[in-house]
Amino acid sequence: MKLPLPRLLAAYVAALLTLMAADYFWLGTLMVGFYQSRLGPLLLPVPRLVPALLFYTLYIAGLLYFVILRSPVMNAARWVIGEAALFGVIAYGTYDLSNFATLRIWTADLVFADVVWGGLISAVSAAVAWVVLRLQPPGGRKA
Repeated sequence: MKLPLPRLLAAYVAALLTLMAADYFWLGTLMVGFYQSRLGPLLLPVPRLVPALLFYTLYIAGLLYFVILRSPVMNAARWVIGEAALFGVIAYGTYDLSNFATLRIWTADLVFADVVWGGLISAVSAAVAWVVLRLQPPGGRKA
């Protein structure tokens, strides 16, 4: 699907902000005790911002490229949400299952929580991007 660059950038930024805000809430508030109890000695006192920002920017680029831009039609909200959830489960699952296979400290409940979160937040971020793409641009037509 061919989209005007300004609309694509708006969708990208909306999805990026959604992912970052949700992850901040998930990791920094809601699940902080869960991760601390399982990974405490491995956690930095303050996360490294550059690698975190690189992850978020690359992840959303992948989500837009492999899901949003591959949508068969712009009206396919269920398709986008389902494919984005699958993308998240695969991406987070690859990371977590690799860690579970090689690290003593990685636990099955950590894998489960992360993979479910990856699917959920990917679906939500893609849904936000999809909604932004569906917004009628000023003086234009809906996609």
